[in-house]
Amino acid sequence: RKYHLGAAPVRLARIREARYPLLRTALPHMKRLVAQVDETVHLAEYSAGRLSTIHVEDSSKAHRVFVDVGTILPYHATASGLAFISACPQPEIEAAIAGPLDAFTDYTMTDAASFRRNIAETQAKGYSVGRQGMEVGVISTAAAIRAPGMRPVGTLAMAAPVSRADEAAVHAFGMA
Repeated sequence: RKYHLGAAPVRLARIREARYPLLRTALPHMKRLVAQVDETVHLAEYSAGRLSTIHVEDSSKAHRVFVDVGTILPYHATASGLAFISACPQPEIEAAIAGPLDAFTDYTMTDAASFRRNIAETQAKGYSVGRQGMEVGVISTAAAIRAPGMRPVGTLAMAAPVSRADEAAVHAFGMA
């Protein structure tokens, strides 16, 4: 109880959002996606070498995926991470493939060949699919956010319980 955050971090966050309005720009799209599919939608941003969740719009369903703001999204274990790294320049892709591929579940991609195949598939489709790589029972789709000719700055993802996400639903989520 001796320490607490003061007003300075809040002030800096407001200045940053005013100059670089990722959340303000993405929010209407996130709300539209939730209204369209009624599954959890989350926004991630790349900063300081990591991709992390900065905003979540929850599904109205009782059985839903919960994503916490601040969650770090590994490239090889999440749809968001896969979408992000797939949109990066080739040297960054190679570095991610060569890096440690830690297992979070029995379904996590932990070998470079699978990771490489999933990157190629994501690049071909324009969206990624994460199948229980970070948490058992969760399937996600994601797309990178970037300006023309620029590296990605983040991702927009939808997450649903596996029980509601057959292949047709996953494709529809990715196309949304």
